[in-house]
Amino acid sequence: MRGSELLQEIAGVWQVEQSQTRWVENGFDWSPGSHLVQVRSVPPRPYHPADSDRWGLVVRTDLLRSPAIESRAFTQLLATMAPDTISTYAFVYPPPTFWNKHPDERRPTLTLFSSAYVNSEMTGLPRFFARAALLQAIDAEFYSHQWAKELGGEPAFIGSGRASAYDDILNVARDFFGPEGAQPSRWRDVDEFSAFAKQFGNSDACWANADADGMALEAPFGNDSVLIRLRSHLPHAQLGNGLSVTLELPTISSVEEAVSGAAHLNFWEAKFWTDIPLLGCWHVVVMRGDEARVAHTSFIPNALYTEGIASNLALWSIARARAVRREWFPKLEDKTMSEILRERIRASAFDKSAGPSAS
Repeated sequence: MRGSELLQEIAGVWQVEQSQTRWVENGFDWSPGSHLVQVRSVPPRPYHPADSDRWGLVVRTDLLRSPAIESRAFTQLLATMAPDTISTYAFVYPPPTFWNKHPDERRPTLTLFSSAYVNSEMTGLPRFFARAALLQAIDAEFYSHQWAKELGGEPAFIGSGRASAYDDILNVARDFFGPEGAQPSRWRDVDEFSAFAKQFGNSDACWANADADGMALEAPFGNDSVLIRLRSHLPHAQLGNGLSVTLELPTISSVEEAVSGAAHLNFWEAKFWTDIPLLGCWHVVVMRGDEARVAHTSFIPNALYTEGIASNLALWSIARARAVRREWFPKLEDKTMSEILRERIRASAFDKSAGPSAS
């Protein structure tokens, strides 16, 4: 499957009209409403023979122009609101440290971004990706003005203002995603979680436990582990029921450092070939006081239920944790899960045996 075929499949799923579309060498620009949706294919990497049949797919939609990227209020609000707002895309903007070193004549933008990596064996992924990435165009059309008020900046409209009409496919959230989300989660009490835990969940690379609501996994991250949770009982504010997938890094930092870390991770995944689909957003989990962790969350609505996608999301989360550890914490050496769990048990036993202080 070549990049042109993948692009045509996405255009077919979206039912794009010729009058709204401009084809370019490696993709197309689509204007279903007030915002430009850019779709691009990325050819296989020539220096990786194993990836000779693996194409990248990218969808981006500029949401806001001139956001206050150097404002602590903007960056912190964006990083903390993300898990309740996004679903299958990331909030991407140039971190100030990058923007100041690489000035651009254009104004900075806040962009909605999704990506996938596809080979000839992944016949169902392009269609799933197209349906998931469509949420960018929908949310940009209906929420950009509101988010501009909350976050600052101005809506990145194609023209001088909001379009007077938009493509009817943008109503799919109202007509399809909404009614489907009102039904019980499609991932509630499925066999996929227990099957995954049985196959992968007792190894040096992963520990997993499943129940009717979903699955919890741990994967090595240096001497500690990341926590990955797939949960069917956490509805989305706009999309209703579905599957929430969260990856939480073990490192604890200040809120400001965590906000900066989340911004850099979103920017990194949007700029470089990571081989891991980006169908969610890095954000911040505030713990107590000024302590926070960096996490990644995806939400797959009921309308996008696909058999096997939960297992893929779990494997992608493990791969994402491994990639972050290698790229951003290169001095750490991963222990195996059995070593991490044994050390945890020894530490717990030591704490119990110590007892209360005699003083």
